[in-house]
Amino acid sequence: MSTWLFEILEANADNRDLLVDGTAFQPEFELLDDLPLAEGHISSGKLHLGRSAVAWRKSPSPPESPDFNVERTYLAQMESAYAEHLHRQIRSRDDLPDRQRKEYDRQRGYFYNAEGLRRNMRDVIDDGETEFHAMKDDLYDGVCDVCNEEYDDGLARMLATLNQAAILPLSGSVITRFPTIVKAAEKKGICHMLVNDTRLEWVSADE
Repeated sequence: MSTWLFEILEANADNRDLLVDGTAFQPEFELLDDLPLAEGHISSGKLHLGRSAVAWRKSPSPPESPDFNVERTYLAQMESAYAEHLHRQIRSRDDLPDRQRKEYDRQRGYFYNAEGLRRNMRDVIDDGETEFHAMKDDLYDGVCDVCNEEYDDGLARMLATLNQAAILPLSGSVITRFPTIVKAAEKKGICHMLVNDTRLEWVSADE
């Protein structure tokens, strides 16, 4: 359960620094209960917690051509949403008007923001993949009812769900204690990951 991060946080709350002061790790923690946490932030390519810091990589930029090994499902759903909204067939970004192309590109950027967060959590936090999936589960629980409401088309459903995700306070992972790390862009990107997982959909296969 994110041993490294818990230990750093508790030390910072006591005005100690495990990396600078060389203080030994404590074997037991109150797991953040009633702990006055210092706020984490990212700068100069590092995640800073008090005086401690660890490398935190910048999110990858979307490749010019989509990587269909990781993007196929959420892009297909997004194209179906645009098709419903525009009342015409949309098979790729090239079929969209200029306004929707820009929006399409933003959504791909959000997906890669979330992917960057996933990679950093995997590399920095013990059980980081588990922590990330716990955060995904928490976000799903916060947006699924909005996604399941009635809408004029799939694009309206997608935008309503993403807007709900952007303002949703998350608590499913220790990393969410730092709102400057998990921002609206990452939350929207996680929605697209949930579409990839077929847990959310903008257009039902039955429609």
